[in-house]
Amino acid sequence: MRLACIIALSQASCFEKPEPPSTGVVAYAGALVGTTSLDTFTINPARGGDALVFHFSCSAVAEPMLALTSSRMMITKLGSAGQPLFWAASFVAIAPDTQSTIVNVSASSSCIDGMITILGDDFTGNDPRGGSDTFDAHAEAAGDGPCGAHVITQHDRDAVWAGCTVSGVLAGPGAGYTLGAADTSGNGAEYKLTADAAGSDEAIVFDSNNMFVITAVTIKPR
Repeated sequence: MRLACIIALSQASCFEKPEPPSTGVVAYAGALVGTTSLDTFTINPARGGDALVFHFSCSAVAEPMLALTSSRMMITKLGSAGQPLFWAASFVAIAPDTQSTIVNVSASSSCIDGMITILGDDFTGNDPRGGSDTFDAHAEAAGDGPCGAHVITQHDRDAVWAGCTVSGVLAGPGAGYTLGAADTSGNGAEYKLTADAAGSDEAIVFDSNNMFVITAVTIKPR
């Protein structure tokens, strides 16, 4: 661990700062956002080159237009899925640096007010090239029952991340997964830092039994 210090008004405070992970290992760097608002939000990446993953859902009768944009980085939509009243899309980006970055949120008017979920998490130790070089597999699904999906990893030791919006409240992450970002309405994200070989079928499941929509992404290590 490294010791980092903040000096302000003649007072110094120090805290331990994690070392970047070694090559070939993805690590969780922290939650970026968990909101139910259509307003812009600000993220603070841990490191330049980090992998940023987002789940954006809204309640609408038909599939809505969902978009996340930023003037400081390219945010890419990977895919979407849903069913009446539950729709979501997965978005990814590479952090340009550690500066605070504003993300703009937009959705079609069919989205019901107050029925928005945006979840985002930050990972480090990833391949920093972006696109399919970093985010090498994804899945989106909707249904009624345990919130879950499957992804097939494309590289050894891929990290697996997923966000889920449910009609009730998530009881927690699934077996083998760790809770990531969460909002105040019972929705959340989870992740697993695998040691599995490329081509592994990763089963993603949350502790839930409601109507759901899920987005999932794998993240390739350096």
